[in-house]
Amino acid sequence: SNDLMLGPLPDRSGEAFREEPDSAESRQLFWNLAKESKSQTEDFVDSGGPTHAVRVFDFAMSISDMNNLVDLTAKSNDSLGRAYSAGVSNNGVYERQKAVKR
Repeated sequence: SNDLMLGPLPDRSGEAFREEPDSAESRQLFWNLAKESKSQTEDFVDSGGPTHAVRVFDFAMSISDMNNLVDLTAKSNDSLGRAYSAGVSNNGVYERQKAVKR
């Protein structure tokens, strides 16, 4: 698997992005994150990471009840249903950035 590690983001940067999404500062923050994401993804691909991940998953399927393991992990309170999925997680940082209007 590949986890992108981005940040730290400046405090309240989400609030600034929400209030002025077209500002130069907001665009710069967005594109800096996009460029870093691209770089980390390229490094993962170039290292053969996807090939190894598929091989490990295939091996695990052959020696264990992987379907049941995936199901149990997805239902786990610890994984919050995010295991074995593709998506974006902010690990609670987004709220500190004040990006959500309440």
